[in-house]
Amino acid sequence: MKSAIVKIKDISDIDTSKVSIYDLNNRYIDIKGNIYGLKFDYSLKKIKIVRIIRSRIEDAPFIQQQILMRKLQETPEAAAETTENENTPDTGNEDKLFSPLMVIKDILDNIDSHKARLKGIVMNIKNSSLFLEENKEENKKLEEVFRNIDVDGILQFEKVESYEKELSMYPRSITYYQAKFDNPSRAVMEQLVGDDESMRKFIYSHEISAALRQVYETIRKILATLSDMIKKSDPGEASSAGAKSLADAQLSVTNTIIEIDGILDKLRPFDEYLKHAGNF
Repeated sequence: MKSAIVKIKDISDIDTSKVSIYDLNNRYIDIKGNIYGLKFDYSLKKIKIVRIIRSRIEDAPFIQQQILMRKLQETPEAAAETTENENTPDTGNEDKLFSPLMVIKDILDNIDSHKARLKGIVMNIKNSSLFLEENKEENKKLEEVFRNIDVDGILQFEKVESYEKELSMYPRSITYYQAKFDNPSRAVMEQLVGDDESMRKFIYSHEISAALRQVYETIRKILATLSDMIKKSDPGEASSAGAKSLADAQLSVTNTIIEIDGILDKLRPFDEYLKHAGNF
């Protein structure tokens, strides 16, 4: 998901009381071409505004190209001003690669719909009466899949949401999270010593991306198993209403697997992104 870049008259237009941690990747461009970003001050528990300073004048054309690609609907005059202004800031590697916090927000925003989708799939299959009571072996397998959907899917989604709230609103000590990391991740954290804000940003990106990947990979496996069971079943055993419920379930399973593949693709860049302390 792309970062939001907002046109403002001046810095006073940015109301930090109306933004959240999910807006940390936003960029605000005033009429003079100055670009501002947001940072969360963990010690004060509030968001503050920072001006993003470029490191090289030659970076300006690249920034302009990125802005145009993101369909900011800037006028040619405003675009030219941004490029020509010697004080044009550099938005940094984060914008040049991808926007981790926006990717995470996009995925988290869809969790509720996926929880409802999983519940709907289970309900449709139960309504289809696909596996008759006398077929104890098949019913046992199906009940196990339903249990996995509930325990490893829906409940894990809720745990991810709770963990995200912990990390963004009342995080534990940095050493607590550091103890959970592998050696490469600890090495990155060592490079961030002294900068608690960057450390927190790394921890948040590391933990939530890993939690989301784990739950979605697990759900995908469960749904793949369920899909195979449906395909191997005999629709003739179900009533017309049951057959429709089964067809709806299969369609929902297929669409959800496709969506999960897209989500896992969005999470894949985190592997490389989290290796570099400079991204934080």
